[in-house]
Amino acid sequence: MVREHYLHPTLVKMAMEASTIFHNFDEIVGGDARFTETGRMLLFPERDVSAVRANVEMNREFGVNIQTLAPSEVAEIVPQANLEDIALGVYEPTSGYADPVATTYAYANRAMDYGAEIVTGCAVSGIRVQGGRIVGVDTEEGPVEADAVVAATGPWVNQLATPLGESLPITPIRVQMVHLRRPPSLEALTTNVIDYTTGAYFRVDAGYGTLVGGENLDDLNERGGYGSLYDMAPDGNPILDKSASVDGLYWAVGFSGHGFKLSPVVGRMMAEFVMHGESADHSIRDFRASRFAEGDLLNAEHPYEGRRHQ
Repeated sequence: MVREHYLHPTLVKMAMEASTIFHNFDEIVGGDARFTETGRMLLFPERDVSAVRANVEMNREFGVNIQTLAPSEVAEIVPQANLEDIALGVYEPTSGYADPVATTYAYANRAMDYGAEIVTGCAVSGIRVQGGRIVGVDTEEGPVEADAVVAATGPWVNQLATPLGESLPITPIRVQMVHLRRPPSLEALTTNVIDYTTGAYFRVDAGYGTLVGGENLDDLNERGGYGSLYDMAPDGNPILDKSASVDGLYWAVGFSGHGFKLSPVVGRMMAEFVMHGESADHSIRDFRASRFAEGDLLNAEHPYEGRRHQ
């Protein structure tokens, strides 16, 4: 899902830029990310109402197109929803989703247009260091020389970090999605829905399919599904930093489920960080690895209860 609603100002600004790129992908990047604007409805119980109002106000101050809705107004947009325990809805009309495979290939093709060489199916087994500085990586097909390396290896990052004497606070957790054929009662559902009372979320798919996560729904016709891993950081936000022990090595991990939607911006931020030591538009220092030891976590001022990542 592509959204702009976040609970921390830095993430809001990053998400807004990423959303603009997804909406105008061919013009800005080149190629087709297959972005589909569906709108996004969040459903909240009474316990979260104060936090919701504060976060929506903060988002709107930055320019996010977002609004709070009474249950009766939610029903006008998502009439299929059971609103029995819902105190408030949040609607983001320009939200939607992009195709991750198409997006990846579009970026890869554009990178190759500029001379990049992309190697797939070749595992990296270690970091090559000489005199405290990176000189390349070891792969299953032999060493590759490099004077700068960005490790964006998700849940497997510590396989590279531990031999260097580093340990990043990343915990892999399993997440699951099921692809359902919508019953006739839900065929008119066109809006992505996130239910904070149950933890379930629904993403409309092409044709008559719906992707569901976080909840067991035994009465729907399952068409398939998959499980994967989130690389969870303690505060649910990424680590974007340089290695504490190896010059020229950078970490981009701990995305905690936010990676795809923020990727257009994170890629630029990391490139600027490698070249200039800072990002031009966003505070990369907010995502430093040392924030956990310092007790300066990137926590939301007004978190929603029961959510590990916001």
